[in-house]
Amino acid sequence: MRSEGVDCARIEADLILLLDGGLDRLREQPVNAHFQTCSACADFFRRLRGRLVEGFSELPDSGPEDCPKASPLEPSPVFTRLAARMRRAELAELGKLLYEILKAEFLYDYGDGVEAASDPIDDPAGERRRAAAMVNELREWVDDDRIDGVDLRAIGRHFSQPVVDCGRLDELIGGMSAVARLNPMESDNAAYYRALAHIKARRPREAELELLPLCQSDHGRLGRYATITLATLPALLLDRPLESIPRLEACLIGDDLDALVHFNLAKAHFLAADELCTASTYHHLSAARSAAPELVESQIGRASERGLRLAALAYVAATKLSSGD
Repeated sequence: MRSEGVDCARIEADLILLLDGGLDRLREQPVNAHFQTCSACADFFRRLRGRLVEGFSELPDSGPEDCPKASPLEPSPVFTRLAARMRRAELAELGKLLYEILKAEFLYDYGDGVEAASDPIDDPAGERRRAAAMVNELREWVDDDRIDGVDLRAIGRHFSQPVVDCGRLDELIGGMSAVARLNPMESDNAAYYRALAHIKARRPREAELELLPLCQSDHGRLGRYATITLATLPALLLDRPLESIPRLEACLIGDDLDALVHFNLAKAHFLAADELCTASTYHHLSAARSAAPELVESQIGRASERGLRLAALAYVAATKLSSGD
């Protein structure tokens, strides 16, 4: 019995890998051999697989020889740690799915010009359709309309009929907070999207509180986005573009995100000059266009950037006239 207990404990870590096909073949063989001699492990694995693969459905009490009577999910203390790990894994998966859904919702409403916290989304409308389907799947999976206080039905209705207001932004902020609780691995990304939602709701102080922790630690690319966004806040929401200019200049470090910094610098100079395109405005706009032409064209083509676009065209025309071209 002692040797059997040791074997059970030894394969505990392999069961999750075996479920998703990630177990090395050399390790898979002894695990399957163990199932032939240990009915407790074999029954537990089938029950676990039934919960995950078959939507948590109950396996039959009896069946053919290769499917013995299902035992309780935790038949002995040997499996206590594994069962706890699976419960945590289920919550983490819920958090990850909820994050993808809420991210798609936000990017659909504010997608033009907004960089995603993780993988950039090129087609927000397509992501919205995918997320709408995910909402329904998630409701079926948990057999409920709410996850940690997040109303999945309300999210589904929003996807079918967009309504953008501060109330919706507050719901998204609450949803991202739930994501951070369900899946701590997504907590930084969730904080970044909470900051963006506060910016859209014109709450600079709340946005700053979310962004500062991301800037102060080593958060890689996400940290760069947060630093650039924080540097832009005075010009964007506080009518203090002159304060943003030196902070944005400090963000120029020679990587591919410098294009975004240059565009924000162009906008800050434009606002500082009472919405006139100066030489500094045009310099940064040209630098951004040289580094990332598609980014600049998509940004400056937005309705909200009409003033900058027309001012830049007027600047080019005036420059050509003065040079005699």
